[in-house]
Amino acid sequence: MGALAAFGALLTGSVAGWSCSLFTSLDGFSNGSLPGDAASVEAALDSGADGPAATPKRWLVIVGGSGVETVASTWLAPIQEDGQLGAWKAGPPLPSARTEVGVAAIAPNAIAAVGGRLAATNGGTAEALVAKLERDELGAWAVQAPMPREIAQHNLVAVPGGVLSIAGFSSGIISDVYFGPVVDGSITTWTARPDTGLPRRALAGAALSGNILYVTGGIDDKPMVDSRSARFTGPGTYQAFTDVTNLPEGRAGLSLLASDRTLIVLGGVALEPSVLTGILPIGDDGNDVTSWAAAPSFETPRQTHAAANAPPFVYVLGGSDKNGVTLDDVQVARVSTSGTLGAWTKTTRLPSALKSMGAAVLTAPR
Repeated sequence: MGALAAFGALLTGSVAGWSCSLFTSLDGFSNGSLPGDAASVEAALDSGADGPAATPKRWLVIVGGSGVETVASTWLAPIQEDGQLGAWKAGPPLPSARTEVGVAAIAPNAIAAVGGRLAATNGGTAEALVAKLERDELGAWAVQAPMPREIAQHNLVAVPGGVLSIAGFSSGIISDVYFGPVVDGSITTWTARPDTGLPRRALAGAALSGNILYVTGGIDDKPMVDSRSARFTGPGTYQAFTDVTNLPEGRAGLSLLASDRTLIVLGGVALEPSVLTGILPIGDDGNDVTSWAAAPSFETPRQTHAAANAPPFVYVLGGSDKNGVTLDDVQVARVSTSGTLGAWTKTTRLPSALKSMGAAVLTAPR
């Protein structure tokens, strides 16, 4: 792969391998987003027949990342009925510290953490892990079938029948797509799936809306405007990717969420490098997209953040600002039934400033 084209003051040169950071101030500029909460975003908040239960049903979970140093920590916060978060509490740590890990809810109460860049080696890992939520406690991480290759800066998305790893970085920017079937909350194997013309990219956004997968933005030798979709036809199988309405400008490090037939782009770095929030209505055919439109921006432009979807609420967590300062704030906005994104409000801060972590929403079994 050739040298990364400089944009703004952030790019430093070529990506020669795992030890090379994409951005000096961002230490490996990860997508930090876990847009693959498909298994949990359909769950409605249920307070029970006898009134609100003592244990909140939905939990926002963050995994790994980096702050003062790269961490192995897992944290959980209860999601209240008004969208505000309760206090964070520690969950079981990962086997080792890592950042740029792919995270997705693969079942209502099960979360997967796949790949990532290890603190010990500054290189990638093929390790796949799953932890399950029981009431208000997250169980220990269990080792799953490993990925076919070491990988980081990829998207992990829950899809029909399993989970999909899309593109990313593995000693160079790749276009590879891998499918892991999920059986009884476990990932049993990984198989390659055709990228069907998907350009090489890392730090992109990906999300599932119904049975349609959307991938947008990212970086190859420069931030990309390219946006594509593919319709799933069965477990792990999908039609060829087709072009849909491109982003208004090239953008990398964005988060992409799907909520009520609306795609929401959160943050990222563009050529300026400006950081924007946008919203993308999906066309009537459920596959194409109509146009991009401005949506309310959250406080402090950022990249390397995490994002999560707990309908009708969406969250943006931590990340790094334009000066490379790692953030600890969490903001929440409500998506209306018409797909309009409301104003952002602050909620409980992270336990510490973090970037390049993964996030997902789990539902506690009753």
